[in-house]
Amino acid sequence: VAKSSYKWMRLYKDRTAVERANSRLDVSFEFENHTIRGQMKMSMRVTLAFILMLSLAVGWTKQGRPDLIMSLVKSS
Repeated sequence: VAKSSYKWMRLYKDRTAVERANSRLDVSFEFENHTIRGQMKMSMRVTLAFILMLSLAVGWTKQGRPDLIMSLVKSS
């Protein structure tokens, strides 16, 4: 399905929160092409990435900006 089609947009909206979090790990935190060796190291880095995502969400909420909860970078 082409990314510019309406069907792709509809399917993209139906993704679950877990799929979005996994996508963020792959793309934003670059775990898709990693050079980490060992399950313990990988587990620690993934845990730190999730802690960072949750910390940013809490920070944006405390600042009264819940619209930026899903962003890694301040947009305004």
